[in-house]
Amino acid sequence: MKKTFLSLGVACLLSSSLLAEQNIFFIGANINFARIAQEQEANTFLFTAWEKSNATAFGAGALIGYKHFFNDKLGFRAYLDANSNIF
Repeated sequence: MKKTFLSLGVACLLSSSLLAEQNIFFIGANINFARIAQEQEANTFLFTAWEKSNATAFGAGALIGYKHFFNDKLGFRAYLDANSNIF
C-alpha cells in the first residue's frame, strides 16, 4: 500500500513539472482522515466536571481548474475546490 501511494506521489510530481508551462485544464482528488480529541472542563461553585470525547472524520474532495501562462514567468491559476467530511 505504501508503494502505491509513493509511486502515485512521484507520478504527480513528475507530471506537474512536465506540464508546468502549458495552458491547461486540470482535475484532482483527495481523501482525508482526521482523529479529533476534545477535553472540556466545567467549574461551578460546588463541583468540577470533566468530559473527554474522541471522533474520527473521513472525507473526500475534488479539484477542477485552469492554469494560463502569459510568458515563462507570469501566469495565473483558477480552481474550484470542493470537500466533504463524514464523521
